[in-house]
Amino acid sequence: MIFEFVGNTVLLLVSIFFFINLQIKTPPPTDGGMSAKTWPQILLMVLIVCIIFNLIKVYKKGKSEGKLFFEMSENEKKILSWKIWAGICLCFAYPIGLRYIGFFAASLIYLLPMIYLLGGRAKKTLISWSLGIAIVVYIVFRMILGVPLPRGTGVFREFAIWLESFI
Repeated sequence: MIFEFVGNTVLLLVSIFFFINLQIKTPPPTDGGMSAKTWPQILLMVLIVCIIFNLIKVYKKGKSEGKLFFEMSENEKKILSWKIWAGICLCFAYPIGLRYIGFFAASLIYLLPMIYLLGGRAKKTLISWSLGIAIVVYIVFRMILGVPLPRGTGVFREFAIWLESFI
């Protein structure tokens, strides 16, 4: 219950920050219609209202169960598992790795342990899913949409250029 409450509170504060910041930074509409900030403002208002309702629900749930606010449930104890934190660290390391080792190498280095953490144990499964996902994403973004993907630096750049010659 504590994680739900803290998570919702942080999300509420971040949403309010973006709502206020959105009003300060965007220019007014030129034609008198909707400006660039209209839809984000609407979505943020809906999000803020939903978070407030969820905070009330979490508070009532804890009160009805007779739990102290700071007691952790079994699900919250599972959140403290090393697998969750390893996945979070991988998610932070992946964008950093994109710049230095390129899309394809970073994707393989990210996807192999992530699939393992999600339950894939067989080597064949790990390798096939990692390669498959990286190739599909590469084809969709690079070839279909024409979005340039990072190639990395040094040896990794040469590897990416060599690999692109096959695809």
